[in-house]
Amino acid sequence: MEAKNLLEKAVRDLQESRSAKQRAQVAWASPTDEPREEVEQLSLDDESPSKEEKTEPVKPEIPEPKPRRSNAIFEDVGIFCAEMSAPPQLVDGVLEEDSVVALVGPPNCGKSFLALDWACSIATGLSWQGRAVAEGPVVYLAGEGRPGLQRRLSAWQQQFGIISPNRMQISTKGADLTDLESVKAIARSLEKIAERNGEEPKLIVIDTVARHFGESDENSTRDMNKFIGLLDELRRIWSCAILLVHHSGKDAARGARGSTALRGAVDVEYALGSTDGVMTLSCTKSKDSAIPDAILMELREVTLENVVKPCGSPVTTCVLQGADEAPRTKGGLSGNALLFWEAFLEVERAARLQSENAPIWFLVRAVNEYARKKGVSKPTLSNIRNNYREVYNELHELLNFQGEHVARVSSTESSTSA
Repeated sequence: MEAKNLLEKAVRDLQESRSAKQRAQVAWASPTDEPREEVEQLSLDDESPSKEEKTEPVKPEIPEPKPRRSNAIFEDVGIFCAEMSAPPQLVDGVLEEDSVVALVGPPNCGKSFLALDWACSIATGLSWQGRAVAEGPVVYLAGEGRPGLQRRLSAWQQQFGIISPNRMQISTKGADLTDLESVKAIARSLEKIAERNGEEPKLIVIDTVARHFGESDENSTRDMNKFIGLLDELRRIWSCAILLVHHSGKDAARGARGSTALRGAVDVEYALGSTDGVMTLSCTKSKDSAIPDAILMELREVTLENVVKPCGSPVTTCVLQGADEAPRTKGGLSGNALLFWEAFLEVERAARLQSENAPIWFLVRAVNEYARKKGVSKPTLSNIRNNYREVYNELHELLNFQGEHVARVSSTESSTSA
């Protein structure tokens, strides 16, 4: 009797196994009709229906997937790696395009000075600590200290050159980046700016995370994941880098304040510390590359030339300076071309100090006067302007010469398009 029962059980198990196998084959080959959980997606549409107007569930807008080579479930490793390329760099060896980077440190260690220095370098294309920089528009979401940010930006331009119009956007206030509607509003505004200027942002700086976290809880994994998810949507729109300026906890050695979900999500994490005036930038996480060497920097005091206190005393702030930092250069400029570019920046800066609305065009002879002080001979200046354009091609890509006047190419192009 016991043998009969065991036999009947074996037959039932076999039938159930075959039935389960058939169901699995059908599910693998056919899409399911079962309802799925709806996920909020970032959309750039200006109009979104109110809850009262919705008569039926609205499915989220999901981008069309890129076409695959075939309908195969798997592909050969050779095909998979065929289109591999080196990751494009914003600041060579420091910031990559299309990445999320966290800059973590205790209060008053210089985090915002460093974030601003990176942002200005990318906006102008000037090298950073001797490293090549990819030039492009920057968006700076400033949640605090706007007067201080104004002074720091003025000092940076006073030292290294004017930032071209439309190359950097500064937010007027902090925003709740854990709120979908708030992030949508930012995305729509940036989309309009990108359409107007013809350039998409290369870098979005969020300074600081705490000032852009709304009423959400930094210690909540759920809230932090929502914050990260919405940032990923912003990054996906323009394939840009996002830099998060974030405070460390009471114990700086334990890293960023709040949920560890943030550290798990970023591609690169830097820790910034300061001892006896020397700042040390250390990489504490690098998802896809080896940990680079630490970088030493310091803050140098600068007296602003265009503003004084009511009592008549000067206004000062600081700019970042690297240990044994090489002169900041523009792209591949060198020699007389670099000296001429630096002379142009000095003329541009002098004009800006006299008027906030500095003219687009400047006199070539004024630039030549500065260049001669730097050691550029008169015949060379004539060659830079009129002859040997192929020798000074990189300079002519930056400057537009017309008659007795010279201007940035970017300024004349934006003026023409306007």
